[in-house]
Amino acid sequence: MKKSMLFIYMRRIKFWINLFLASLLALGIFILLEILSSKHNLKVDLTPSKAYTLSEQARKILKSIESEVTFITFYRMGERAELDDFFQRLCYPSPKIKYRLIDLERYPGKAKLYGISTYGSTVVESNGKRKIIPYPTEERAINVILKLTRSEEKIVYFSIGHGENEGYGDLKEALDTENWKVEDIYLMQKQDIPLDGSVLVIGGPKKDFLEHEIGLLERYLHKGGKIVLLLEPFMALPNLEDFLKKYRIILSNDIIIDKQNKLFGGDYFAPLIPYYARHPITKELQSASIFSTARSVEIEEEADNEISIILIARSAPHSWTKTNHEVRKGDIDFRDGVDRRGPVNVAVLVTVPKEGEGGRKTDGEMVCFGDSDFIKDSFYQVLGNKDLFLNTVEWLARDKDLISIRPSKFEHPYHFLSANQGRFIFGATLIVLPAIFLVIGVAIFLFRKVRG
Repeated sequence: MKKSMLFIYMRRIKFWINLFLASLLALGIFILLEILSSKHNLKVDLTPSKAYTLSEQARKILKSIESEVTFITFYRMGERAELDDFFQRLCYPSPKIKYRLIDLERYPGKAKLYGISTYGSTVVESNGKRKIIPYPTEERAINVILKLTRSEEKIVYFSIGHGENEGYGDLKEALDTENWKVEDIYLMQKQDIPLDGSVLVIGGPKKDFLEHEIGLLERYLHKGGKIVLLLEPFMALPNLEDFLKKYRIILSNDIIIDKQNKLFGGDYFAPLIPYYARHPITKELQSASIFSTARSVEIEEEADNEISIILIARSAPHSWTKTNHEVRKGDIDFRDGVDRRGPVNVAVLVTVPKEGEGGRKTDGEMVCFGDSDFIKDSFYQVLGNKDLFLNTVEWLARDKDLISIRPSKFEHPYHFLSANQGRFIFGATLIVLPAIFLVIGVAIFLFRKVRG
């Protein structure tokens, strides 16, 4: 009897010991998971606009920060949780980001010391410098981080005086966000184009350049300058065309037509540009671009000089080019032996070798696009247009952290469809799906008739 009672007693002790050890093990696993989750946070953003996910560009910039940046935000009651979540997203890629949230109503004295009187205003401090921004957003935060942590000045000049396009408001605002100083430049009044940290953009000139201006462009390029040329079809610019020939760029008097690779319901004079070269400018682009009225930009293959030129973007194989005379007659169909079948080059990059010892620091570079409308306000946010151009400018400035995919402007949940995608959806919804239900209905009718 004593042995049986001892056996039962030992079994109970063993049960409680096992339960204690199992509980201790479970607690250890829970603590380990909590530690891992705090250091390796994983969230899934299911919003269509990806409102709670930083863009690839923002993450690259945050990871590159070398000096500490502190945000001090004065919030309104009820906004703390939203602001805390936002700054947590900024802190995750970089330990250099610090923040403090202060209730404006409880601490008006502190707000007054910083010159703050409105809800959401944020003081940003770094390297002994201070800036105040309105309610913090990703775009504003990244912009002020760039301005406070980077000392070098980048200037982008837009040439004027040749009938250049003026609809670049959104583009210039985006350049300002990426820490560019945007200025107009009238080349006829200049003896030299400022060199250091600058990029010259010539956007859709309608009048030719004078010999003095061509000389400015040549000297600027050979001193290590950076040029972006955006040229429209059927513009008579003989001096500019001769200038480009020196750098192996041949401009044909044509326009690109594509009846297949275009937006659904769009114009065949506005082809999609789906093919990019393997280059830092385009390697991260995930969407095709759309060029409105584009011309071909050909490369002279045989040349004795040391100038190098590479392809950046081209049209689809089903595209072709037509001359001005043919298009004006209404003849847009492809004619074998007369028209040139795609793919057609629409963007190329020229590199002018740097001088010897004691010369300029970098090679001169020029990117030539066969269209100037793809970055106007009406096309700027469409597909990959914005990233293609801004990446080009950042590449010329050698700012690798800004060569990326930027946050998309999300106002309406719409999608751009190509002509082929539109035809597929039309056929699937109006032909295929009704046909499936018709076949099923007929099959059920015949089955019942046979059984009856």
